[in-house]
Amino acid sequence: MEVPIGPDTKLVLPVFEQDPDINALPFARPEITQFDFQIDKLASEKELINSSRLPDIGLFGTAGMGYPNPLNWFDINFTPYYLVGMRLSWKILDYGASKRNREVLQLNQLVVVSEKEHFIKTVEVAVTADEADIRKYKELIDKDRKIISLQEDIVKQASSQLQQGVIPGATYITEVNKELQVKLNLKIHEIKLAEARINLLTETGNINEL
Repeated sequence: MEVPIGPDTKLVLPVFEQDPDINALPFARPEITQFDFQIDKLASEKELINSSRLPDIGLFGTAGMGYPNPLNWFDINFTPYYLVGMRLSWKILDYGASKRNREVLQLNQLVVVSEKEHFIKTVEVAVTADEADIRKYKELIDKDRKIISLQEDIVKQASSQLQQGVIPGATYITEVNKELQVKLNLKIHEIKLAEARINLLTETGNINEL
């Protein structure tokens, strides 16, 4: 879904009361459910092949009135009759088809399991990088705020010196530009921090927690 962005569009950073706790976040990626479904499906198909190799036993029965008796053609009277029995079918020879099919399904199952493990490891690496980014940008933000406080004092002193004619206007403008730059750095690092937090929630499948 495309969201139109115009000159009046305001971008607002999401508010985090605290950093996402990776130990408390469930691993809710839908890909894991899909992998598990494929593994279970292949296992069921293997069980189906095993079941098809077992003898098929069934009971049957029939009853009625007949003239002559359909079970005894020499009985010419209108008599009741019934027949019960058991049916056994067993596919003994399949020329190794069942074994080959089971081996193919087993191989496919191993492939899916390997893909699932690779996916989990890839996500774990990404999550570790997101956690490192969160720590890094939090530290940078703390430094930015300290630098801003110091630079604001420098600008105040430069303003006073400019009014007294101690320094030229160019020196004062340089200090003001430094203050603007460190404040800009702060905003950039705040955006990067929010991005790292969002990435962490996305990687673990908890983006709805925002």
